[in-house]
Parts: sequence; C-alpha cells; structure tokens
Amino acid sequence: MSLEKMHPAVKDQFCEHIYKDYIVSSSELLAKYEEYAKTIHALIPVSCYTNFRDSLFHFRKMVSCIEEKEIERQAFAVKEHLSRSLTDASSSLMFHLSSVAEELLKAGEITEDLKIDIRECLHSVKIANLRKRVNGMMISSDDIVSISHDEMYNLLETFYKLLDNNCSEEYAKYSNAITDNIYDSK
Repeated sequence: MSLEKMHPAVKDQFCEHIYKDYIVSSSELLAKYEEYAKTIHALIPVSCYTNFRDSLFHFRKMVSCIEEKEIERQAFAVKEHLSRSLTDASSSLMFHLSSVAEELLKAGEITEDLKIDIRECLHSVKIANLRKRVNGMMISSDDIVSISHDEMYNLLETFYKLLDNNCSEEYAKYSNAITDNIYDSK
C-alpha cells in the first residue's frame, strides 16, 4: 500500500489557498462580528475563539504533512472549525437582538407600527437562522438554502438600526439587562 505524496509546489499553493481564502477571510469576518457585538452590547461566545484556535492547530498539522489524503483531511478540519467559529458568532448576535426585541414587544413601551416592524425583523432573523442550520446539516452549497455572512451581517445591521433609531433608550435598557444576566450566570 503506497501513500501518495503531494508535490511540494502543489502543497505550497494548496496551503496558501487555505490560509488566504479561509483563515484570513474568517479572521476578518470574526473581527467584524466582534466589532458589531461591541456596538449592540452583546457577547461573542468563547467557542468562536476556541474553534478559530483549533483551525490553526489543524493548519499547522496540514503544513507539516506530506501525504495527500492527510493534507486534505486537515484542510477539511480547518474549514469546519472556521465555519463553527463564524456560525457561533452570528448566532449569538442574532439571539441577542431577538431577545431584546422580544422583551421590547412584551413591555409595551413602543408604538404598534414599530411592533410590526420588529416582528418582521424577528421573522427574517428566524428564517436566516433556519437557513443557516439547514445548510450546516446538509453541508451543501445550495444557494436557495445557504446564507452568507455578509447577508447575516446586513440583516443584523438592519435590525439593530431599526431598534436604535426608534427606541434607543428602551433597546439599551433591555440589551444591558440581557448582557448583565449572562455575566451574572457565569
């Protein structure tokens, strides 16, 4: 049984592709989610960072391998950990905004027109989350089901602007309460 070795030049190109197109781009997206979390006073889960770290361990292992199948296995692990990292980040932000919106709807401190707009945003966020989960389960690139991180970010931004522009004091009150509850429970 022979193990096929990857040609060094091909391996270098492959590793460079994984680094640029996955690790660097994911780190930029994660930084964008972190900045957004600060804006909306939300928390990014630790799992985002541990998954990102784990992707780097797999990348290091991939770079040190010479056998083609092992290199491909490690590349898959890199992509999987990066995907988990970004999914955890976007999901936590969606959860935070949805939780604040639900509290705003319960409290009755806002107008009926704003309640309708909030419900529409909540519906969009829930559909986006379902699309993300279904796409993750199917591990497919079906454009009908999948949702990009740019789409997620734009959806979150639209939702936050609606709340911030129309009920910023109420938003701040419930956002802080939710974040404080998370800190208190640790």
